[in-house]
Amino acid sequence: MLQHLLLTVPNHSLFLIFERLKPVYNHSLRGIIEIIIIFVFNFAIKSHGIERYSFMMILGGSLGNIFDRLYYFAVPDFIDIHFNNFHWFTFNVADIFITVGVIILICNEIFKKNEV
Repeated sequence: MLQHLLLTVPNHSLFLIFERLKPVYNHSLRGIIEIIIIFVFNFAIKSHGIERYSFMMILGGSLGNIFDRLYYFAVPDFIDIHFNNFHWFTFNVADIFITVGVIILICNEIFKKNEV
């Protein structure tokens, strides 16, 4: 299923769209994302159990992507999946953590018992 690992730097990201306009937009977007990360960290501190782990997964993936953005000035993606004629988009490990954390949060909200 996993054919190969391919290092790519996506040219379709929201950051690249803002970089073409003005640097202030790129910094503004980065600032908004950093504020969102602070909110996710706050949710992680206040939550318990599986919710805490899912927020920590989202936080870890977000911080990994921010680190790549600051250190490499891009977020390199390297996992490329092909299955027959199906080609999934290229992603990285941080994206996996964010996605799994969000899926756990959604499943937790759907299947948790009503607490009053």
